[in-house]
Amino acid sequence: MDKTIFYSLIALSVGGMAFLGAFAPANPNALSLPDPPANFVENDTNMLSTDSLALQLNSDEAEEAPIDAFEAAATYWSNMQHISNIYDIDPAKQYTVHEGVVGKNEFLSDILNGCNLSAAEISTVANNTKKIFAKNFKSEKPYIVLCDENQKAQCFIYEQTPTDYIVVDLQNGVNAYSCQKEVESRLLVGAAEIHGSLGGTMARTGLNPNLSISLAKAFAWSIDFFKIKDGDKFKAVYEQKYIAGKPIGTPELKAAYMQHKGEDFYAFSYYADDEDQKDYYDEKGKSVRKGFLKAPLKFTRISSRFSMNRFHPVLHRNKAHLGTDYAAPYGTPIMSVGDGVVLNAEYGRGNGNFVKIKHDGTYTTQYLHMSRFAKGVRRGVRVKQGQVIGYVGSTGLATGPHLCYRLWKNGTQVDPYRQKNITMMTKTVPHKEATAFKEYARQMQAVLDQTPYPIQQEDLNPEEFEEVALNK
Repeated sequence: MDKTIFYSLIALSVGGMAFLGAFAPANPNALSLPDPPANFVENDTNMLSTDSLALQLNSDEAEEAPIDAFEAAATYWSNMQHISNIYDIDPAKQYTVHEGVVGKNEFLSDILNGCNLSAAEISTVANNTKKIFAKNFKSEKPYIVLCDENQKAQCFIYEQTPTDYIVVDLQNGVNAYSCQKEVESRLLVGAAEIHGSLGGTMARTGLNPNLSISLAKAFAWSIDFFKIKDGDKFKAVYEQKYIAGKPIGTPELKAAYMQHKGEDFYAFSYYADDEDQKDYYDEKGKSVRKGFLKAPLKFTRISSRFSMNRFHPVLHRNKAHLGTDYAAPYGTPIMSVGDGVVLNAEYGRGNGNFVKIKHDGTYTTQYLHMSRFAKGVRRGVRVKQGQVIGYVGSTGLATGPHLCYRLWKNGTQVDPYRQKNITMMTKTVPHKEATAFKEYARQMQAVLDQTPYPIQQEDLNPEEFEEVALNK
């Protein structure tokens, strides 16, 4: 993209934002199903017309027909329409829909065994799909089986990922193929004043709660999300993907603003020509990435702070606690707060499984009581900021699952929450792109500043935003 070309974003009217759709190609292998029952009538909104259904019954049948029959018919048609919308299947005949999740050590033949197929038919299916399912048939993945009036399987649909699926058509032999769901991308803007948790605020205002993950990623170096307070605010421009009208995945943040403790923070996603990935920069073109993350865990709570005289819950006596404890469930990922080299990844009697990382000539961090280390984390290995190095546990002297995080400054343990100047070299937007970035950030900032509180969610104008936001 020529970064000297920009659209006029500042003139955007937030209240008049239009729909933005970027659609994946339609599935060329659409499965055609037979005609629906005659008493199933579809109106303009693709819902069952119960009035039309009643007219097709004789008067005695209409008087005796229980309301449950109408509800069941409506539910069936709604389900079939939903399946049709997602999997590009023509909902043309009444099929029984069986939905499930692949069990541990379960194979396709096990699932089809209860679908009125002969042993020879199941064997044929297994042999013909062996290659396509060689590495793709995993436990905990959802599936759908469509059966005819004799409860015989006609189609098997396996959810490989939220966007990719595999169809095994059994109507004329065995025809297996991979497909992608139709994915719609919308560029959205959201804003709210925080009350309670960030995720709870998202849900209450109609925003995707996963947007909180995107905000935490962008502002992890500036804002301590353990200390978010009522009255803090956020605004965000982001791209959200949808399948059949439902959001999927974590929104991709394009630009964001947060007000925390009265202080303003901006972050703009930008792809520099000499970088291999996007990064977040503030309004001055400086990377938002500082020396250390504010915390090594996401969205847990501090259960014990740094103290020179704390009652030890296991030893039952007062002693110095030269770390910060974060209570979190077993298995919660633990991240390195900064780039560095692993000094230790071992077991200690009191510390349990712990990792110690040297970041530079001044700072060293330590992470205690892990249940296990992350793959590849060992002495001498270089780790990146935000890289998972282990998982929360309760090994060593611990009464329950938590992380004890410790920080050394020039060889002395210090309270990380009292260190105001932990910064290392911060990169900036390349000089040759500084002018282009400033114009991009100025226009995005104008949109954020004009966005009112609160709004739930609105679509942005694709003609004004597609080139700038979706390609940055």
